[in-house]
Amino acid sequence: MQAYTHGKTDDPQPKAVAVSDVTFTGVRGTSSDEQVITLDCAAIGCNNIRMVQVAITSTVAGKRRTAFCSNAHGTSVSTAPAVPCLSGRAFARKFLTH
Repeated sequence: MQAYTHGKTDDPQPKAVAVSDVTFTGVRGTSSDEQVITLDCAAIGCNNIRMVQVAITSTVAGKRRTAFCSNAHGTSVSTAPAVPCLSGRAFARKFLTH
């Protein structure tokens, strides 16, 4: 999560930090939660987020895995579960040919 409120939940003007050019590569792990990937950015957004060969599995056999996005933009390739805000088309071609 990337939203800051100085410890007050009713702060009328939350503070934010611009996050960009972050790459997650070769991340593997497990989670007991259904929502295994969360990209929760402030309104200013997170840009150029890249996920490459990320695989998060459930600790419970057959349990559904999901990803959540808010104000995040970028690309992914070979990522499970799929991250709805990250496109994989152009990036996948570039990544797999270099």
